[in-house]
Amino acid sequence: MHVFSRGVQAAGVKQNDGEREWSWTYHNQNLVRPEAGAVSTLDYGPLVVASTFKDYGAVAAAYDSRAYPKAAVTDRIRKLADQIAVTAHTPREQARALYDWVATNIEYAPNSVGSGSVVPHDAEQVLANRMGDCKDHTTLLESLLAAKNISSTPVLIDSGMAYELPQVATADIFNHLILYIPALNLFADSTSRYTPFGTLPLSDSDKPVVLTHDFVEVRRTPPTDPAASGYTINNTINIHPDGTADGEAKVDVNGLFSDAIRASANYLQPNMEEVRIRQSLAQAGYSGSGTMTQDDPKILKEPFTYSVKYRLDEMINLPGPGAMPINPPIGASGAIESFLGEVNQPDRMVNSQCYGGYSKENYTIRLPAGVEVMALPKDVVITGQSATYKAQYRQHGETVLVTRELDDHTRGNVCTPAYSKEYKTFAAAVRHNLRAQVLYR
Repeated sequence: MHVFSRGVQAAGVKQNDGEREWSWTYHNQNLVRPEAGAVSTLDYGPLVVASTFKDYGAVAAAYDSRAYPKAAVTDRIRKLADQIAVTAHTPREQARALYDWVATNIEYAPNSVGSGSVVPHDAEQVLANRMGDCKDHTTLLESLLAAKNISSTPVLIDSGMAYELPQVATADIFNHLILYIPALNLFADSTSRYTPFGTLPLSDSDKPVVLTHDFVEVRRTPPTDPAASGYTINNTINIHPDGTADGEAKVDVNGLFSDAIRASANYLQPNMEEVRIRQSLAQAGYSGSGTMTQDDPKILKEPFTYSVKYRLDEMINLPGPGAMPINPPIGASGAIESFLGEVNQPDRMVNSQCYGGYSKENYTIRLPAGVEVMALPKDVVITGQSATYKAQYRQHGETVLVTRELDDHTRGNVCTPAYSKEYKTFAAAVRHNLRAQVLYR
């Protein structure tokens, strides 16, 4: 028996007639305020772990001994792999084709009956059922890859908010399974059906993991890449003499943020598009309607692009004078404002989940003839510890051009309270500039 404790008072170990007895005392005397986005208490809170596993290699071996045979390559598996990857030539192209097929064709279904909570079904059975849990997904993808002579290994991971492993090895910390392809140095989670090949959802990023084949040491999945995750929003707005407006928004979404957008797009029925657009306009402070076009969310390519042509019932008050705020009518979920959630958070006491990314907002606003721009906001550059915000405001005749860009290059997916406090100061300065307005008459 291997035992580890933290944050509790140990009374020592008693031995009697070949038995050992451990005991601890714990008093919860301080009320701890829950914090939104905080890492799991498993990372820092009082904890007792008792396990018969010698180390995490033993955990890997225990899983592998029962799961490895399930990924056997059969004639049916081999034939399917050849069909799916028929136009793919390199190992990466083949792996991408197989991953895309499993992600979009195998439904997720929990499996907790009998040994199903810890042992996957045979790959053949998963294929026949066209459904399975994370273990089943991984087993089928492993088998398909093997049919194309691409080796891979299942990976034990926690998909919650735990970013550390206990010093004593235990299987309980793991609640999810993904796949690792050594030849490509790439982790893949086909249960995250809207995540493109080569990237991971936030829940899998920057996590300690155990590779179950030929375990050597605890590895770590890559953190979110700030340069590859973000939004580009281009808004063209034509304001009419009565203050109404029509316009078009084009939105490109990459990396971490494309998952949720694809999922939302996939479940958006054609007869609900207008309702969704009206809701989006209302959330941005406008009223109006519009029409939408978008990429096929089941094709896992980047960027995911959608565009909306809209009409606003009221953009500015005419005749003036007045002040026009600069808000994205469409794409608010990916606008710079969405990165500034720390502004309204109390000072943090524990580490929290975080991520970097970018948001670029471009506006071309055409004013009606006779409307005079009295003043534009001043250009600004705001620099934080690991983020930069730039805003530029220009006028060419009756057209106002606005460019705003946030580059949040936070590295890693865990931030300390000190880091969050500094970011909150930065975010407050950015939010102040987002309230800037164009004065007109």
